[in-house]
Amino acid sequence: SDIIATYLIELWNKTKICEICNKKMENHTQYPFGKHLDHKIPLKSPFLGSHTKDNIRYIHAICNLNRDYSELNPKNFPKNRST
Repeated sequence: SDIIATYLIELWNKTKICEICNKKMENHTQYPFGKHLDHKIPLKSPFLGSHTKDNIRYIHAICNLNRDYSELNPKNFPKNRST
């Protein structure tokens, strides 16, 4: 992982709009419109994304918890995650 705490703070501060719904983000973590850390490509199977800078973002809590991943095609992801 190439993520350190200072990067997460910088990302938090610069994230103003949710990439899922394109609405303004609020600067807290509470449901529904607070910020949640999201993995664009999920860590869980079958997606096997990574915990790296290019795969994380902050989105609304409600958008994260209701995300159905239909925009992702698992055929494009690796079969095994390197550790």
